[in-house]
Amino acid sequence: MSSTYDLFSDAFFAEPDPVFHRMRADDPVHWEPTLEAWVLTRYQDVRAVLNDPRFSVDRNGRIRGATPPEARAKLADCYRLLSKWMIFTDEPDHSRLRTAIGPAYTPGAVRNVMPFVDQTVHELLTKACARGEFDVVAELAEPLTGLVNARLIGFPPELVSQVKRWSDNVFRLFGSGIVTEEIVDAAHTSLVECGDYARALIGEVQDTTADSLVGRLRASLDRGEILDVDEAAKSVTMVMIGGHEAARHMIGNGLVALLRNPAQLQLLRARPELIGAAVEELLRYDSPSMAALRCARVDVEIGGTTIRAGQFVFAMLRAANHDPEVFHTPDRLDLERTGVQHLGFGFGRHFCSGASLTPVVVTAALRALIALEPQLATDHLQWIPSLSSRGPAALPVRSTRWPAIPELTGTLVLDDAALDAAAHDQGNTVRIRPTSILRPGTFDDVVRMIQYCRTQNIQVAPRGTAHTSFGQCLVNGLAIDMRSLDRVLEVSEDARTGTASIDVQGGALWQDVVAVGFEHGFRLRTGVPAVLRLTVGGVLSVGGISTIRVGGSVAESVEELEVVTGAGELLTCSPDKRSDLFEAVLGGLGQVGVIVRARLSMVPVAPLVRGYALRYQHAELREAFADQRILADRDGIDEQLLRWKWQPDGPTAELTAHVYYTSGNPPDDKYLMRGLSRTPASVTEVTYPKRVASIDRLYAEHERHGWSDSLKLWSDNFLPDPGPGSDFEDITIAVLDEIGEREWSRSSTVLLFRKHRDAFLLPGLRLPDPALGRHLCLVAVSSDGFGKTVDTEYVRTRKATNRRWYEWARDVGGTLYPLGATEFTAADWKHQYADYYGAFQRAKHRYDPDGIMTPTPAIFE
Repeated sequence: MSSTYDLFSDAFFAEPDPVFHRMRADDPVHWEPTLEAWVLTRYQDVRAVLNDPRFSVDRNGRIRGATPPEARAKLADCYRLLSKWMIFTDEPDHSRLRTAIGPAYTPGAVRNVMPFVDQTVHELLTKACARGEFDVVAELAEPLTGLVNARLIGFPPELVSQVKRWSDNVFRLFGSGIVTEEIVDAAHTSLVECGDYARALIGEVQDTTADSLVGRLRASLDRGEILDVDEAAKSVTMVMIGGHEAARHMIGNGLVALLRNPAQLQLLRARPELIGAAVEELLRYDSPSMAALRCARVDVEIGGTTIRAGQFVFAMLRAANHDPEVFHTPDRLDLERTGVQHLGFGFGRHFCSGASLTPVVVTAALRALIALEPQLATDHLQWIPSLSSRGPAALPVRSTRWPAIPELTGTLVLDDAALDAAAHDQGNTVRIRPTSILRPGTFDDVVRMIQYCRTQNIQVAPRGTAHTSFGQCLVNGLAIDMRSLDRVLEVSEDARTGTASIDVQGGALWQDVVAVGFEHGFRLRTGVPAVLRLTVGGVLSVGGISTIRVGGSVAESVEELEVVTGAGELLTCSPDKRSDLFEAVLGGLGQVGVIVRARLSMVPVAPLVRGYALRYQHAELREAFADQRILADRDGIDEQLLRWKWQPDGPTAELTAHVYYTSGNPPDDKYLMRGLSRTPASVTEVTYPKRVASIDRLYAEHERHGWSDSLKLWSDNFLPDPGPGSDFEDITIAVLDEIGEREWSRSSTVLLFRKHRDAFLLPGLRLPDPALGRHLCLVAVSSDGFGKTVDTEYVRTRKATNRRWYEWARDVGGTLYPLGATEFTAADWKHQYADYYGAFQRAKHRYDPDGIMTPTPAIFE
């Protein structure tokens, strides 16, 4: 069979418009014998067919006479496998399937993925531009769109390259003019493999509330909105294979169009606000989709020509978008063009469901590419030979301008092993991979890199020892490893008051603060956190709670801070200087800046510690609460803590009290333990440094046996305690009753810290209203999977339980201590910060105007 028009040569794929113009003028409803189908090139005809229910999208029966006999059976099976794809399904099934996948592409869902898109663009271009010349298709467009697709669907990023191979094989079948046995075999194998994987992926879903397509489809399946697992799997397969196709080709098409039209590129550089309109015009000018295929259900007349029932029609989107009857000078790129809707995403009920996402991805990529001032590295581009999709097979460019990384005293780490290691915190349940890691040598390194990230719209988060369990310190951007700023700078003693101050860098460990302070005869005024191998800046960013009887949070000991803000300024703050910054940083979860130096208040320390341990069975817990209240109010007691560990017959409680003393002035045991429900089961003597490091020694032993790799989903809530018989007692006992043997491991504990509410003055650490109780209790459930086999159901159950425990606390005036794994919305954060929310938000806008700091908690909408 011969054709009047050249639809399959390299020349046509490079420049199809002359052929379409001639066809539109001579034979706008053209029978193409090589395709055994009609070809439409007029805008009105194409739009009409796309919106006409007399034309079906079902491809069953599309086996042409030219198909090799040996390929026909597999081709028929390919169409069977495609039959429940939404894009190949007519009503009423089409609307039902579209509704199921629609939430993945709502404006809110697209907004949520935008930071990930920006960060991924930066990461890919950082690597690509290091060589000066790179392939935009292979090194940016394909991995970017593949990773975005993985995030939206819910499959691991490691599978992106395999999904691309499946996609390429299937789209060769869609777009080939001549179907060969090789093309059919590759497409069939890919459809089967991808379908099997999608079916397994849906079967593994445990959390149907997960923000992913597989989670939503599993929920739709459970509600009966999708017929069966096979139908759900075919929807996943469709998006895996086709969900990234438009964006990956459009990035290349858009850049080529701009580089070949320098006046329009210059206009966009001069007026960057045109980027939205520019992407729409680029979608018209060089759409990533060449044609939409339809089959006539009945005889239909178009332009005086009858399309017989059963005949196929190629509605040429590219030709329609260049119809001079509709678009003025259609072959001219005009970024200020307004008016008629282009058909780049189709039209009617089969309008592309990903049309909200593709412009976002394309905009991010083109904006970053334009900033590089790239030049084409070849005048002879090869375009993919397809009547379905359009894009360059490769797009080599030379970068003439890539923002140079600032000169640093420290190091910027880009190797995959380090980035993978920084992709999780101690919880090991959330994975967010940074694009780079700064190990600063000086404060100026932090300043320079935050300034750089601000210009490139890169998110930033400081990271110490990552002592959180829900990804709070993780970032898909620059992670600042504060452990390289770890010096204890100076201890300044005040002979007049007998106190001292200690200056430390933000990455210093509390164990070093304790050691240096003890050498000078001092300890932190408020006491140190229960775990000492944490960084100073990290603890101050959440507030910090110690076992010391008097004093508020650990952050209450801060006299002065140096902070590098999200605006890239190194500022000093204190209660009297920039107090809004001071208050927003302490307990502020890294929202406004990075603590690089802290001056902390210290008091004299006695070298020895006597410890008392009282033990209680589960039925005696109310007696334990009463005894702890007494010890919390008793002068002469320095520390008190109630702690539970698992025993075969249930959790056993131990109430400990510690007294600091000198060898010449030992404590009076009988006097200090008076009025309690029982006498101590044991009395111990240790030095002060050994006492405060006791929990660290326990965890060091656990780490030798693999504790660091275990899943941890901690729960931490503050509760008010007005006294005996309070809601606090009932809730704490209910929490303990819900912790079964599965949640307890040899490293698991429940800790009850009790403090005086009026000792807490800083607004950033959110606490129950003082009117609700004189005592404040932190119930910290440190459950983990150490030494146990856990699965996705365990994770889902623990998250739901943590949320329920928080709601119990919230309903009696309690608040969240944000170290653990409790799911929080923007509305929850607004409730959490309550009357401080407005001031906190103003500080965020002032000191982090571009919103780049510590995004994962998502405190502000």
